[in-house]
Amino acid sequence: MLEPSRAWDTSLVDLFDDAADWVTPLRTLLGTPWFEEYGERLARRVEEADVVAVVRLKASLPPGGAQAAGALEMEVLQSLVGRAVPGMIVRLDVPPAAAGRLDAEAARIEEQGRFVAFVRLYRGETGDVRNHWHLSPFDQDLVNTIRRTTQR
Repeated sequence: MLEPSRAWDTSLVDLFDDAADWVTPLRTLLGTPWFEEYGERLARRVEEADVVAVVRLKASLPPGGAQAAGALEMEVLQSLVGRAVPGMIVRLDVPPAAAGRLDAEAARIEEQGRFVAFVRLYRGETGDVRNHWHLSPFDQDLVNTIRRTTQR
């Protein structure tokens, strides 16, 4: 089971926003005003994440009532940072605030299929392990960039 490496910090909300960014391929940002900002956010995500992995969508689970959030079940294909291993299923929490956005993007998420997941784990109020996350479409340039960053 995956465990948080440190306490959740609310300053990370913009990095682990329970959303996907749809930037693909990464090289489309080269030479644009967004390139530097994206690079900085990517470096911070990699630094702050408990898990960075290439994943494939296995299932999208609907909310279980007004209070219970849904989830995305992702199969780890390749671990880049952290202790996730290939074949492991990582359940990404979908909080109520993100549920509507993900419903609107469900077809696109299913079509894309593979992503690089950046996951930050934390302990919930009852002591259970919860998470916030960000998905970027799978792109070999992105994976290579993460590898170069983590090998320094």
